[in-house]
Amino acid sequence: MRTPRPIKEINSWRAVDPKLMLDKLERLKKNRSPLNAGARWVFRTTFSPVDLYVYLKARFGAPNGMQMIFKSPTSDNLVHWHWTIQMGNRVMDFMGFNMHAEVSIEGYKKLSIAQGIAFEDGLKDDFKNYGKEMSEVRRQLEKWNIFVNPYRRIHKVIEDFATRLRNLSLQDVELPQQPTTSEELQQFKPKFEECAKIYREALGLSTSIRMLAPVLAEAFINLTIFLLAKPEIKKDSRIYQDILRREIDVRVKSLHINCVGFKNAVSSDTDQFRNFHTLMNGRNDFLHGNIDPTRLAYEVIYFDANIPLPKTYKNFSELALVNSLIHVEPEKALNDLKIVEEFVQFVLAQLKDDTANMVRMFMQTIDPGWREDTMRAGILFPPYTIHAVFGPEKEKPTGQ
Repeated sequence: MRTPRPIKEINSWRAVDPKLMLDKLERLKKNRSPLNAGARWVFRTTFSPVDLYVYLKARFGAPNGMQMIFKSPTSDNLVHWHWTIQMGNRVMDFMGFNMHAEVSIEGYKKLSIAQGIAFEDGLKDDFKNYGKEMSEVRRQLEKWNIFVNPYRRIHKVIEDFATRLRNLSLQDVELPQQPTTSEELQQFKPKFEECAKIYREALGLSTSIRMLAPVLAEAFINLTIFLLAKPEIKKDSRIYQDILRREIDVRVKSLHINCVGFKNAVSSDTDQFRNFHTLMNGRNDFLHGNIDPTRLAYEVIYFDANIPLPKTYKNFSELALVNSLIHVEPEKALNDLKIVEEFVQFVLAQLKDDTANMVRMFMQTIDPGWREDTMRAGILFPPYTIHAVFGPEKEKPTGQ
């Protein structure tokens, strides 16, 4: 394994002299030589991205690369940090992207895998020479825990289910008629199986939506409390947990008391609240599979001893398929989702505008952050990820 020359000269590395970069730019203008045309290496797992950043900042100060000119003052960037380091009359560019960190080394056409690993090992070995400085830089970093937003996760799932359910267009499915001859029976079987496949999917989707709709509503209420609870409530975990354990209607009615940012109380004397409360009252039947023959009944049949006497006869398709969706009909499932959506908008309307906008942003964020030391929640990243790949393909390891 041949150690790259830059690592051998690591003690002489320094932040680039602006004059050197100006000279290189001048040569670039005159087409004498390309700017930093060199080998590119994407760092692997020898050290973490944060360790590399801390080392570079501890040794060379704040990022000084050209990409910092174009960096926005947010986390919404393609390149988050960039150092240009000088070694003799050559330069190296260390850059941190969304999904990887890399280095470009002027004067090298290519680094083999062995050379790249040797470069990483030599760089990591130099960390020990700047331990004190690295500790000071690390101490100044903000530590955020990324966590899953239950509301956003459930909302994405239920929206996907609703879209798939609507696309089934169950109302347009024509059920095969009851066969009366052997020839009709042969035609009936494939038609019935085709319809059964659609009804089975509708059953799964409708049942899932009806089960998840109350969970989505409660997740929204809990998210609102998490974001807007008054400081004195957030600081006292016993009080905070007590609020979360209260009956759902009490939680909603007391939002303006326990939270900041409300301009009005959430009135229970509205259709939105009444529909929401009815939905929540029925959630245990779905979530726990409660059996209540009175509530689950859908038809009456009479018996004379062991002789069944239905009020009307149904064909096989109705008995096997239509009856399978009783109490989880697609229209009922989609209406449950509508009730939740209307209730969410109703609660948001009781907030001050800036508070409502903040809550809406959090509702759309799948992976927000949490600073435990300050008990502060934050949106750390935009709702998309940018990634770019530059340069030729790297050498592939032998035998792979």
